[in-house]
Amino acid sequence: MNRLLVSGIACLLGLWLIGCKKEVKSTDVVNRTIEDTRTIKQEQQDTVEKENRIDIKQQIDSVSSSVEKDQQDVFAWNNLYEGEGDILNQAVRLLKVNKSKAIALMDESNQLKVKNNSLYKVFDGLKSTELKDLLGEELRQSVIANGGLGVNIRVSVSPNPAEDGASERGNFYSFAIYENYETHMATLAHVIFDVRTLSYYKLDAEGSYVMLPCPDSVKKTLANIVQN
Repeated sequence: MNRLLVSGIACLLGLWLIGCKKEVKSTDVVNRTIEDTRTIKQEQQDTVEKENRIDIKQQIDSVSSSVEKDQQDVFAWNNLYEGEGDILNQAVRLLKVNKSKAIALMDESNQLKVKNNSLYKVFDGLKSTELKDLLGEELRQSVIANGGLGVNIRVSVSPNPAEDGASERGNFYSFAIYENYETHMATLAHVIFDVRTLSYYKLDAEGSYVMLPCPDSVKKTLANIVQN
């Protein structure tokens, strides 16, 4: 009787262990599937970002330069707040400092270091503003249909001038977006991105820079380009 009872218990225990193994195996399969899905999604996102970067890169009309990236200090420093009173006033409000302090924060002694390829992040961020159509495929195709070469971008100021084809350094990006034709260029917009305040500005018809509204989520992403 005891022997039969022991055998029965042993059988039940064996069945329970088999069930546990199947459950563990099933859980492992699910976990691997979830991880594989995450990997695929990340690869797809990286591919899209790379393709967008290539498209934008083709539009940049870089100023030719033989200066190495580690020789950035040969470029003249441009203090944005000294030259643009409208942007200075906005900076005073955003940074909650007086004008003298704001200008000092834009000085070369307070240079902001940004990551490589940050220019493309700035262009991506611009697509969240009212100027988003200027970097769109529809406008480019329209220009080409009218006999043009496309829509190009010329960068004049950058924290990484050698990398971005700019002629001056500063804690901001300054660039022009224009329609490119064989015989002439038609400027669409002059844009400034202030790295210190993470703000976009466009030059209006009266020659003043006005701020472009930009979602906080985009500004949070742009904050990641700063290294110091």
